[in-house]
Amino acid sequence: MKQIAQLDFTCSDSDVRTLRDPRFYNRYIRFIAMTTEGGKTCSTVGSEVSRPSSSERFQMDENFFASLILPQQNDQIEWMVIYDNEHVEVFWVLDNSWVNEVIKTPCKDCLFVEFKYDEPIFGDLTISRGKANIAGEENALSKEFFFSGDSQANMLIKIYSGEKLKHYAQERVLLWGGLVSVLAGLVTAFAYISGKSLRKSITGLIENGISNTEFIPYYQAIVDSRDGKTVGYEALIRWSRRDGMVPPNMFIGAAEESGLIIPMTNQLIRKIIQDLSDLPEHTWVSINIVSSHLESGVLTKLLSELNWPISNRIHFELTERIPVKDTEAAKKEILYLTNKGYKFKIDDFGTGYGGFSYLQDLGIRCVKVDKMFIDPIGSDDQKLKVLDSIVSAANKAECEMIAEGVESQAQVEYLAQHAIYLIQGYVYAKPEPLTNLASA
Repeated sequence: MKQIAQLDFTCSDSDVRTLRDPRFYNRYIRFIAMTTEGGKTCSTVGSEVSRPSSSERFQMDENFFASLILPQQNDQIEWMVIYDNEHVEVFWVLDNSWVNEVIKTPCKDCLFVEFKYDEPIFGDLTISRGKANIAGEENALSKEFFFSGDSQANMLIKIYSGEKLKHYAQERVLLWGGLVSVLAGLVTAFAYISGKSLRKSITGLIENGISNTEFIPYYQAIVDSRDGKTVGYEALIRWSRRDGMVPPNMFIGAAEESGLIIPMTNQLIRKIIQDLSDLPEHTWVSINIVSSHLESGVLTKLLSELNWPISNRIHFELTERIPVKDTEAAKKEILYLTNKGYKFKIDDFGTGYGGFSYLQDLGIRCVKVDKMFIDPIGSDDQKLKVLDSIVSAANKAECEMIAEGVESQAQVEYLAQHAIYLIQGYVYAKPEPLTNLASA
C-alpha cells in the first residue's frame, strides 16, 4: 500500500503529512492514526488518538486486518482497517455514510428478483424484475425472503446477484483505491443481498415513484345488491412503472412504515378529485387513509388547501392495520371533517386494531367487513361465527355495512339475509383504471 510505504513510523512531521495527504485521506475515511514502536501516537485529527475498542479482528491480507468498532465507542457501526507488523500499528476508521451512498448508486442489470405468490387465487403467478439470465449463472448468489400475514398475500421473494454485481463492486474498489475500498466493496455487495438493503431500496423506489407521479387510482365498484346499481367506488392505489405494475403488497407495508404513505395518499387524493367529473354524478369514492392522516391534521390541511372539494362525493376509509395512538386528536379531526360533509368508514373491520372501540371512540358509523370473514360463507368455518357477531353488533350500533371481497352469488344472498346489501368484489366488478370505466 503506497501510504504505508511512505511512512517511517516515528510520528515525525513527514509521517503526519503523509497521513493527511488527500490522496489517501478523503471523505470515505473518518480518521487515520498511528502508534510507533515506542508507544507514541499521531493522527489526522491533530492530537493523540488511541485505537478504539473493537470486535475480534479478521485477517484480510498479510499484516492487514479488519474489525468493527464496538457500539459504546460509536452510535453506529463503523469498520476499522488495521496495519500491524508487531512493532507499529496504523489504523483507518471508515466513515459509514459512504455505505448508504453506494447502496443508492444504480447498478443496472445487476440483480434478478422473483416475486411468487403462495395464494390459490394467484395460481402459479410469478412476477420478475431484472435480468433473468443472472439466476442461471454458475456462481450466482441468491437470498430468499418469505412474507406472510392475515392482511397480506403470502409471498416468496428471491433475489439473485451474479458476475455483473461483482464487477460493479470491483469497479467501485478501483475508483476509491487501496485497501479501504476493498472492504467497502465487500460491505456493498453484502448490503445488496440483505433484507435491510431490500427494504431501503423499496423505500427509495417509492420516493422516486412519488416524484414521478407513478401512483394512480384503480376504481372498484360498490354495488347495491337489491337493484344492481353502482353507488360508489373504492379507490385502490396502484403503482404504474415503465417496466410494469408493482403488486400493492410489495409497497404498501414499506410506505406505511416509512411514513411515505402520507405524500403518496395526498397525491392520490388530488388525482381522484380530478377524476370525479368523469364518474357518474350520483356515485362517491372511498379513499384509504391511516391514523397519522388524522392525528397529525395533514388530511384537514390538504382538503383546506384544495378548498374543501366535493365533500358529498368523497369518503375516507380508516384502516385498522395501524393503531390510532391519539384518539382525541383523531376524533376531533373526524368530527371537524364530518361537519364539512365528508364521511368515514372503518376498513378491514375486525382484522386489526380498534374494532368496535373505534365505533365508540371515533364516532364512525360505517364498517367494511373484511374478505377473511366473507370467504367462509357456505362452510362451518369458525370465522363465519365471527361474521355473524360483527353483523349483530353493527346492526345494534346502527352502522352501515359494506362487504368486501365478495366472489359468488351465494355469498351475496347470504349477506342479503343479514341486511348487508352494499357489495364490493369480483362478483360484480374488478378494480379498473378510469379509462376502462369511462369506455364501459
